Formats: sequence, structure tokens, C-alpha cells
Amino acid sequence: MPPRGPSRPVGSPWAPLRGQAALALLALSLGARLLVGSPPVLHDWDERYHALVAKHLAARPLEPSLVPGGAGAPGEGWTTTSIFLHKPPLALWTMAAGLRLLGRSEWALRAGSALLGTAAVALTLSLGAELFSETAALLAALSVAIAPELLWLTSGGKATDQVDAQLVFWVTLSAFALWRVARRPGPGAVVLAAVALGGGILTKSWPALAALPAALTVCRGRRPASAIGLAALGGVAAAEPWKLYAAARWPLAAAAERAYALRHFVEPLEGHAGGAGFYAVEAFRWLGPAAWLAPLAALPALWRPDREGERFLLLWILVPLAVFGGAATKMNGYLAPEIPALALLAAGVASRWRGAERSARRLAASALLASVALWPLAASALALPRMLAVPAGYAAFRARASSLARGDVVFNLRWAPQAMFYSDARATEDWPTPEGIARLRAAGLRPLLARCPETPRPASAPMAAIADLPLPAGCAR
Repeated sequence: MPPRGPSRPVGSPWAPLRGQAALALLALSLGARLLVGSPPVLHDWDERYHALVAKHLAARPLEPSLVPGGAGAPGEGWTTTSIFLHKPPLALWTMAAGLRLLGRSEWALRAGSALLGTAAVALTLSLGAELFSETAALLAALSVAIAPELLWLTSGGKATDQVDAQLVFWVTLSAFALWRVARRPGPGAVVLAAVALGGGILTKSWPALAALPAALTVCRGRRPASAIGLAALGGVAAAEPWKLYAAARWPLAAAAERAYALRHFVEPLEGHAGGAGFYAVEAFRWLGPAAWLAPLAALPALWRPDREGERFLLLWILVPLAVFGGAATKMNGYLAPEIPALALLAAGVASRWRGAERSARRLAASALLASVALWPLAASALALPRMLAVPAGYAAFRARASSLARGDVVFNLRWAPQAMFYSDARATEDWPTPEGIARLRAAGLRPLLARCPETPRPASAPMAAIADLPLPAGCAR
């Protein structure tokens, strides 16, 4: 008999397939995000405000203005204020970069989030392979690639839109880097963790630290703990110059925004209230039964030394859940950065149960795997028509708004921020006054009254003289 060649490693025939599956997942993630980001519409909350600030940042990167000369007070009046400090600047800078590179369009605003969201899927793959197995990593990455909440945020159709969509990337990157620092600290991992934490803080302040407490619980010795502390200090230091700059240049606005942020804990701002189970219900919508079953099954990892991966993921979920669950203001996107952790935890628990001797455990593992993979797919498929929807009359409004000239001032406009994004005109939802019209005309500006078929015509002489801006039904107030 001819001598047998060297044996191939067990499982190696599947390696090319796993590589192809990973590439397919990344393509699916990017394609899905570009698809939901394609509709030519700026959504009411909060995308239209972020888009307008990004437009101004594209011209003046260090001046985050919303409405030049706006009368809204910083903090509570953040939708009509002049200087916009309601969110840190990094996500808005990313949106502004998209406008500079790709032109003024809705798709350009969302392109950065699509790329960063796909990078978060790649990080989920890498972290899952380190914590559990390649199979668990692929399953968790699939869930993140098609998670309905993440697609909604990228589409701009839910409040906090691109800010939370990009925060998911920064938190996932910080978790990936902090896990490495905790296990085998080195200069590269520490720098990567500091960059990730700094990027997250510049995207949405302290929620970027979500994975930090979890990393401290899996440290082996004092050296990794010190390295994690150094990374945290580096991240804070990277974000501090912007805070100091904003506080020095706009002290009243910065102070008002800090106070307004703290009010989220004690009162339900802007009507965003919810009970004790608000985020449990949201998690079920994201991942189905796996969202509840996996954390319960992983609870013993809090004290078992042989399940450090599960403990890391569980605390990455539970610490933000405790903070946001105790706050009076509750919003869907606040726990979005924990979706990769939840998907990884469910996939990891299912992988462990698949190797159990009891058939009940193996059956539960199959159900868990089905929930992780199929629930997000079904939820996103059902939500896709709404993600791609454009309100009736919006295309006509968009074309009309784009034709406005610098010097036009439009009153009574429902989509005022959108009109200011599409043009260089000024717009407001308010009804004009004779005194305001006289001041505008004296300044050489042209006042316009947005009118749809149901809008009454002003009767007084000064008001009747204002020019009309005809719009489809529903565009005016």
C-alpha cells in the first residue's frame, strides 16, 4: 500500500466554508444597511436635526449649529437652538464627512453608519471565535447583521438614529479590545481599547463605557487591571479636549446640556416613559425567547471560573440595563450597543448545551439557535416595508424645498429642518406675525407661507401680502 500522507486537522475541510460564510455575512450586513439607508426622506426624530447639524459641520467642523440665530434654549429647546451640543460631535462629523464625499443626500448621511455597522458584525465574529467557537461566532454575527433595531437606527427611522447606530461599533470595538487587555495585556490592545473608548465617548458620552466593568471581572492579576485602567484614562483623555473647547466657547449651552442629560434619570423627558420591564420587552423584540433565556442560563457564570466568556458578556448587558432601567427616560436605542453581547451570549449558551448529555438540553440548544437566527430575520423582514417607506407628498415637498433660495424664510412648515437641509433657506414651524414679516422685508429677506390645500389664507393686510409656498397636503402645519 502507498504510504498515507499527513492527516488533515479535524474540521479543516470546513474552514473555507466558514471563511465564505463570514464574507457572506459581512456582505449581507452592508447590503441590508445600504438598502434601509436608501429612501430619500429625513425622518422626524432625531435624524432631521442631526442631518441639519451635519450639513453645517461640513462647512464649519468646529461649530455644531442647528438653526443660526435660533431662539430655543440649550437643553430643553435643543430642537430650535442655535448651537447644538445635545450630542457629542463624532457621529455628526461622520455624517458631515459623508456629505462632503458623496454630496448632499440622505444616503450620504447614513453611509458611515452602514460601514461601521458592518465593522461591528466583523468584531462580533472575532470576539465570538475567541470566547466560544467559530460556529457560535457566525450565528451571533448573523443576528447582529440583520437585527431589526440596528437596521432601524441605520435607516434613521428611530430616535437617536445614526448616533446609536455608530455607538454600537465603538462599544463592540471596546469590548473586543478590553477582553484582549484582560487576558493578555499588550501595548497594541491597550491603545486600541483607549481609541475605542474615546471614540465612543465622543459619540454618546459615558454609555460608551458599557463593557468596562465587565472587563474588570475577567482580569487575571493586577497587571491586566492596571492596563484596563490605563485604557480608560486614555479614552477619557482623548475625548476631553472637545468638552473643554465646547465649555469654553459656549459655557451656558454646555452647562444647560449637562443639566438636561442628568434630568433623564429623574423625569421622563419628551414623553419617553416606560415601566420596569421596558427593556426586557425591547430585547424580546430583537431576539425573541433567546433574549430572556440566555441571560438566565448564564447567571451561574457570575461565580463559576470556567465560564469567563459568559460572565463578560452577561455583565456587558446587565450593567447598562441596571443604569438605563433605573432611569425615568427610556428609549428603544439606549441598549442597542448591547445587542452584540446578547447575540453572542445566546450563541455561546446554545453551543454549550449542544454538547450536553441530556436530550432536554440539546433540544433547548436547538430552540435557542433557531431564536437567535430566525427571529431577527423575521422581525426585520416584517419591518422592511416601513423602513423603506416615504411619506405621501414628501417627494414633491423635497423638490420644492430644494428650489428655495438663500434669503427665503418659510413659515408654517411641518418639515422645517428638512427644508433647511435641502436648501440654504430658513424655515420654521411657527405662524408669521406682521411685525416679523416687516423685519424680514426690511432686512432684504423674502417671507413665504407654506400652504397646503387645507391651510387658511391670512385675512389681515400685512399677512395677506406674504407670498405662498404651495405644498402637498400634510406638509404645512
